[in-house]
Amino acid sequence: VLESLFLGLLFSTLDVSIVYTSLLTISLDLRDFVKTPWVALSYFLTFVSLATPFAKASDIWGHRRTLLWAWALFTIGSLGSGFATSIDQLIFFRAVQGCGGSGLYSLVQIGLFDI
Repeated sequence: VLESLFLGLLFSTLDVSIVYTSLLTISLDLRDFVKTPWVALSYFLTFVSLATPFAKASDIWGHRRTLLWAWALFTIGSLGSGFATSIDQLIFFRAVQGCGGSGLYSLVQIGLFDI
């Protein structure tokens, strides 16, 4: 249990900044320099804005169920980002990934207090 909590914390915090190193390559590959900053911003904005709603959701539906939903969102966002063929798809899936990452981050903090 503790390993999965720490793994979620690692992935969610790592994805906040890891994309910055590859933004130039992404913009060259997808041929769009104007929307490229939104790749990082979409993750960060959803990550920051959904921490409190995820904590409230875990009070309503339970920590375990909400954590599984956060993992599912993060995984779907990660897979979608990996297979994105346009900058708009990448921005969308990074936002989905940020939703899941926000849940992972906030629910790990809650889960550590439960242990």
